Amino acid sequence: MIWRREPVLIQGALIGVLNLVSALGWLPLTPGQMGAVNTALAGVLALVTRQVVSPVPRARIASGSGAGGPGGPADAARSSAAPSGPDGPAAEPGGERAPGLG
Repeated sequence: MIWRREPVLIQGALIGVLNLVSALGWLPLTPGQMGAVNTALAGVLALVTRQVVSPVPRARIASGSGAGGPGGPADAARSSAAPSGPDGPAAEPGGERAPGLG
């Protein structure tokens, strides 16, 4: 059954069909009423969808020397590098920009 595999797809399709029916004038609602219906329907469908899906456990990050894993010293060194500006790499402290970058 598609509901078990793609509950959010079904949720989006239901809200889309309701908006289409309202936009075509088959369901005469004011924009304020349509917004309230969309909000309520999204909330109810989110609760139903949550009952259908199951959470996936987070991936564990192996702790070791930390040299290659995400969040380790290598990432810290990369994030502390001098940021680049819109004109190219930032000037090194005490140095000049590379030739041709102005």
